[in-house]
Amino acid sequence: MDQRSKRHHYLPHFYLQRFTGADGLLCLFDRETKTFRRQKPLNTALQKDFSTLANKHGVKSDGIERMLSQLDAEGGCVIRRLDSRDAVWRDEQERVSFAIFLGYFYTRTPAFDQEQTALVNHLYRAWMKANHPTPEVTAQWFRQFSEETGETADPEIVE
Repeated sequence: MDQRSKRHHYLPHFYLQRFTGADGLLCLFDRETKTFRRQKPLNTALQKDFSTLANKHGVKSDGIERMLSQLDAEGGCVIRRLDSRDAVWRDEQERVSFAIFLGYFYTRTPAFDQEQTALVNHLYRAWMKANHPTPEVTAQWFRQFSEETGETADPEIVE
């Protein structure tokens, strides 16, 4: 049976809990329906398999999610201490962990993921255009690739 986690919060559960009302619910605005609704933090700011990675054989791992979960726990401890006005770092490792927690806090969202994917695609296309400006140059690249690697590369299937 598959025991890996699948519901990955991109905003930590402990953080969302800080914004609940007396009923334990968050007040959310749905951009698609243009309506407000109340919802549990457990069901908010998550995406199925958001941090899941698969190896070349298709075996999925939630190792990144487990690491982020540990980082969230450490970040939560620091934030609770700051709430109680205890602003003393326990050690250098706690400072480093909290800095990493804050960095991931910004970068682990679907919006950031989409922005990065768009940037990488743009840069890749620009690089390909610069390095393969004509069909003749691309065909030469495929011939050279085949000679160096022994693999066949058919330029007819390249878009």
